[in-house]
Amino acid sequence: MPKLTETYARKLHQSNAGTQKHWDTEVKGFVLFVGKRSKTWYFQKDVGGQTKRILIGRYPTISAQAARQSALELSLEMGRGAGKHVQIGVPTLKAAMDTYLARPKLRSEAHKEGLRQQFEPPRVSERVKLSEDDPYGIE
Repeated sequence: MPKLTETYARKLHQSNAGTQKHWDTEVKGFVLFVGKRSKTWYFQKDVGGQTKRILIGRYPTISAQAARQSALELSLEMGRGAGKHVQIGVPTLKAAMDTYLARPKLRSEAHKEGLRQQFEPPRVSERVKLSEDDPYGIE
């Protein structure tokens, strides 16, 4: 894997069979795709188990130096958490458990109670024994 430079990109010939990928040795994720008609700079990184590929631009419109700088900036941004999306509509553990426990053919009430005790946090009144002498459970 070579360092992707202006000279290296200029000397690469267009690909007749599919797209060739040329990875940079210095910036992890910085890649030049060479196809039949164009050469294109990308930054690619795995985020949350999925490959995210971000278009930087076409060569020679974007120089190797400018593309490298963009790849470095993208690497820093993704390292700080950019690209990670919160999944909207994903149920919480409580909502999923309530749905599961509402199923009509679940084993027994003892099974349901066992699951509740395992996954639900205990209530304050169950953790602290309150009395008339010590209403705040401090003793």
